[in-house]
Amino acid sequence: MSSREANESIENPIEEKGAEEKEEKERCCAFNKVYLVSKGFYIFFFAAQGSLLPYLALFFKQLELPANQIGVITGLKPYIAFFFIPFWGCFADRFKKGKLLFVISMVAVILGMVAYALIPIDICETKLADLSERYNPNIIKHRVLLNRTSHTLKYEPIDQQSFRENPLNYSAVDSSLRNKRLSNISELINHMSLKEESTEFAKLIKSDGIAHSDRHEMGSLDGLSEMADTSIEETPWSQSDMIAFQDQKRQTVKERNSSIFLYLLLATILSTMLSCPSLTLADTATVNLLKRNNETHKYGKQRLWGSIGYGSMAFLIGAAISRTHLCPPGSARRKDVNYYPCFVMYVVYNTIALVIGTRFDFNSGGKKDNADKDTPAAAQKEDAEPSRSEDETKTNGKAILAGLKLLTRPKHAVFIATAFYVGITMGFIRVFLFWHLKDIGGTQILFSIMTAVNCVAEVTLYFLSTKLIAYMGAVRVLYLGLICYSIRLFYYAIVSNPWTVLPVELLSGITTAAVWAAMMSYVGTHSVEGASVTLQGILHGVHWGLGHGSGELIGGFLISNFGAQATFAIFGALCLVIMAVYILISNFTNGSDQNGTTKET
Repeated sequence: MSSREANESIENPIEEKGAEEKEEKERCCAFNKVYLVSKGFYIFFFAAQGSLLPYLALFFKQLELPANQIGVITGLKPYIAFFFIPFWGCFADRFKKGKLLFVISMVAVILGMVAYALIPIDICETKLADLSERYNPNIIKHRVLLNRTSHTLKYEPIDQQSFRENPLNYSAVDSSLRNKRLSNISELINHMSLKEESTEFAKLIKSDGIAHSDRHEMGSLDGLSEMADTSIEETPWSQSDMIAFQDQKRQTVKERNSSIFLYLLLATILSTMLSCPSLTLADTATVNLLKRNNETHKYGKQRLWGSIGYGSMAFLIGAAISRTHLCPPGSARRKDVNYYPCFVMYVVYNTIALVIGTRFDFNSGGKKDNADKDTPAAAQKEDAEPSRSEDETKTNGKAILAGLKLLTRPKHAVFIATAFYVGITMGFIRVFLFWHLKDIGGTQILFSIMTAVNCVAEVTLYFLSTKLIAYMGAVRVLYLGLICYSIRLFYYAIVSNPWTVLPVELLSGITTAAVWAAMMSYVGTHSVEGASVTLQGILHGVHWGLGHGSGELIGGFLISNFGAQATFAIFGALCLVIMAVYILISNFTNGSDQNGTTKET
């Protein structure tokens, strides 16, 4: 053994011991302090998402927007991000302004949802009821001024069904009631003789028979009987009035929805253009930090905190607002849930995430600290880097081209197509499942419980996915995911009791976590050396970007035209069709590749 080797053998244990001591000092409460910024950012950033995003479609539904407009608003975001994230990435790399871009994007994340919350419309009061004053002059409440011979009448609507159920015809009014002020309208009924079957006149005014207003004053009532005879016997809504009212109502709803839609669309486009690189910049800073410590394999442990934040806040915030009401007592929309606390928590958590995220190092590029460059070995390594980097660039370029050529093979092309369709299905379910369940009687507490079940199932399957893929193979896990998707979708199409979907939601662990892990494993197994990052980027863009956006767009238009039940059934049937095509192509093409792999099909 040479003296140099002897010295290295002595120094290595010392260096390893020093590294262990350094890592031990950097630990805080069983966590490595180096990665606390990443953990803190992910937990608060995704806590903000969980506080609002699962219920955003329900908020839009309460604005009475149709499904196709909601699909456009939510589906545009992934498309905008797909095109603008690379642009902002190049900007950050070129000008070294990663932190500035991160702050701007996070502010845009916050302001985008604030714009949603400040939509210029009074949700609790609708002006549609005012239209009936023009077309329903027969149903009235009386406000007769004392000591006056003329009557002042106020036209207010009473629904036609109530009128039909209470046919009245007054022939006479007792003279003793003249010039008398009454607070209880039912007393008036006792002094009236009815030509037809006796019913309570109070039902036409108040369910309890009490007029809670000083406006119900009875003065000179000589003309009341004549007025009643000429109005009550007639149909309260003439055919021409009904047609005019319905046309005016449809036109008013259309104009209001158009203005709301354009406002939300503009807010979505502007905010997404600026906010889309926020998570990408944080991911890049985290990966670079892990790379400097040769621990890129621990990235999943950092993002796991995001799943915890999302699932816990989606359940807690959703459950907290389940008993809130959007409108005050007496409003026709009293039962609507108040989702504005979700917007508040979204702003609070994202503000905390912004403050924590400013501690990221965005411009390091994953390089070692300057202290490591003082050693002779590091200096010698830097001298050799220019020539080696040129060779690596050429090699990587060839590898990327070879990796892209893989996608032209039928077996891999159908895999990308399947990943795209799985993204479509996932995006559709994420936006319109709660929408559909709301229509059949689903409550806010149910949606909160479903979100918690989904989170637990997905986190569990993420932990078990490695063993599942090793046992079944990535492609078979993908087949299993398509089968589970079809089961979920067909069940949603036929369900009548929304609470019975809870057991089916356990399948989301397979359809989301296991399927995504299988797709990542497939790309890692089949990609050539030097092209894995490129192919994984393509998979991310196709699945999470274009897939999710297309699912929301297509799903919204299908629901508007065919209904929710038919749309869920269509997506379920397509899952089985996609799986059948995948099996056929996998079995009848590239047989040599299949024979050389184990458990892949």
